[in-house]
Amino acid sequence: MDNQQRTEVDAAFDAAQKLHPFEVKDARDGSSAPYAVIPNGVRIESLKSVLDLYLTRPERRTGTVCTDTLDSFTEAVDRFKGATTVLFANTDGPNLLAIFNWHEPGEHGRADYGDHRASYVMPVSEQWRAWVRTKLHFDQKGLAEFLEDRIADVVNPDVDEIGEGAADYLKRLHTAAASPSTLLELSGGLSLTVKANVTNEARLSSGESTISYKEEHADAQGKKLQVPGAFIIGIPVFRGGDHYSIAVRLRYRVDGGKIMWSLEPYRTDEIYDAAFCAAAEAARDTCALPLIYGEA
Repeated sequence: MDNQQRTEVDAAFDAAQKLHPFEVKDARDGSSAPYAVIPNGVRIESLKSVLDLYLTRPERRTGTVCTDTLDSFTEAVDRFKGATTVLFANTDGPNLLAIFNWHEPGEHGRADYGDHRASYVMPVSEQWRAWVRTKLHFDQKGLAEFLEDRIADVVNPDVDEIGEGAADYLKRLHTAAASPSTLLELSGGLSLTVKANVTNEARLSSGESTISYKEEHADAQGKKLQVPGAFIIGIPVFRGGDHYSIAVRLRYRVDGGKIMWSLEPYRTDEIYDAAFCAAAEAARDTCALPLIYGEA
């Protein structure tokens, strides 16, 4: 600002002082903008909002970066992280949150605003919604259609490796896991017997069941249908995440000559927690930052 401009500013201040005397002071800690004490009451007016109009850039970073994938989250964190950055993992979200300007550690560490952040809300997979987030209770036709639609999620226990938890569950049920082809045969048999009544059922030592049907229009005994006790699915918990082996028990009850079916995935809460912790710890290791389970 040249001398003429400074003179005009000084003149404006002098004129204002004559009309309404005021005093401009600096904040005690020197960290804030100056303020004016204006007698007329008397009130204090901050000049920061006026002075901010002339800033060429913000005083500090604020706001939240919302990412769509775990890789994008870790990239954003690596870009902005600092000495006080901390990761938070909230299972109930489920989401990961990075706070770049978090408080300094220690009893006498300086406080910070905590308003510069990156967030990743972890979406559950389409497969997880189909098998876990939905009530798996069916009539005969419904079960046949569901098995046919979701057969790609079923793993072959004779070929694919299954997890220890699923294998242990099968042992306790005293049953072997059905293959995808066995389930397809079951769904086809169920479709053929939708209009038939159950005449007999038996539980085998292998953990499987046999169900005998009688057609409504026939007097002869219907043919038997072999029903497996359980099978294994391999699905991701979160979209784009690792696949987990889950044992699914196949159960039924007879009601008035008709059968109602249910599918019961095993230990899904534990699998969900394991998948979330794996994602959180992967972010921690990639970004080399402290990880806190909870919500800031």
